[in-house]
Amino acid sequence: MMIKNIDKNELRLVITTGFFIILSAFTVWFLWRNIFLTTVVLIILAIIELVSIGSKKVALMFILCGIGGGIFEGIAIYFGGWHYSNPTFFNIPLWLWPGWGNAGVFIISFYKLLDEVSWLNKEKV
Repeated sequence: MMIKNIDKNELRLVITTGFFIILSAFTVWFLWRNIFLTTVVLIILAIIELVSIGSKKVALMFILCGIGGGIFEGIAIYFGGWHYSNPTFFNIPLWLWPGWGNAGVFIISFYKLLDEVSWLNKEKV
């Protein structure tokens, strides 16, 4: 059997965050030139996502990943790693902060779900 007893809450979390990752990606893809609109839409999507999940831990992960991702990306940009064509705050577009938050929540929740896939957890003999 490839999958142990999957925690339905973890699966729901991955599906929900995956859906909002896709919506966020399309938002950035189509609206990135309008910093304010992109930021507002991403924040609205994040609020809907976090309310639908209903977990304070996930909300905290969102905030920490958003802040952490923004800070580390700003540092990399400061040292010349790359640049954005339309930076607004800390040398990055304002919409990137909620984008990092959403990405962090998805990555962490997907990682937790992968723990349930048995063939990924077999130890080498």
